[in-house]
Amino acid sequence: MKTEKETREYFADKELPFGQAQLDCLCQWSYHTNELNRLFYEDYEKIMAESPFKTYKIKLVDVSPPLPEIYEQLCLKYPGYKRFDVGGIEISAEK
Repeated sequence: MKTEKETREYFADKELPFGQAQLDCLCQWSYHTNELNRLFYEDYEKIMAESPFKTYKIKLVDVSPPLPEIYEQLCLKYPGYKRFDVGGIEISAEK
């Protein structure tokens, strides 16, 4: 839920179990890499509903609900999204 600046500030006053280089790698991976798509479950539902596929099925993987107070914060930060419990999905579709 933190921005990169907030993440760096969070670790600034703590003794890191790892070095600054690892924090830089963590921030690069989390905030800048193109290897993460950063889509929400609802985004996939919309993409598939608007796709040319005749039928599709979205299977949830690694479902784990956040704590209620975290869920509330996520809803405020990302309006319109509700499925913060999905860690991954598998999609099967037919033309």
